[in-house]
Amino acid sequence: MESEGQGKRPPMPVPVEITRGDVVLCLDFAIRCARLRRYAESGGWRGGLVPSMTLYGGVLADDTVAGIVIGKVAEVAMCRLAGCPADLALKDTGDGGRDLLLPCGPTQVKAA
Repeated sequence: MESEGQGKRPPMPVPVEITRGDVVLCLDFAIRCARLRRYAESGGWRGGLVPSMTLYGGVLADDTVAGIVIGKVAEVAMCRLAGCPADLALKDTGDGGRDLLLPCGPTQVKAA
C-alpha cells in the first residue's frame, strides 16, 4: 500500500457499506469509552474536537463523543474491507495504536 505525503498517490477509494446499525454500535462504544476514560474531566478538556452532529441514519452524537464515533466507524469500515471482525472492547488505556490486527501486522486507522 502506498502512503500519502511521500510523493505517491494514495490508493483509489473503495466503497464499503456502513449501516445505521453500525453507526449506532459505534455510538454506544463511544459513550462507554468516554465514560471509562472521563475525557470531559481531564486536564482542561472542554468537549470534543469534533462538534455535535447528526451522523448517517439520523444518529445524533454530541461533541464529547462525535470524534470517537467517526474513528470507530472508520475502523468498522476497514474491518469490513479486510474481512476481519471489528474490536468493540473497551480498554482503560486505549488500543496502543493498534486499531486492527491484520495478518500483515497491527494497523492504525485514520478518518478524515
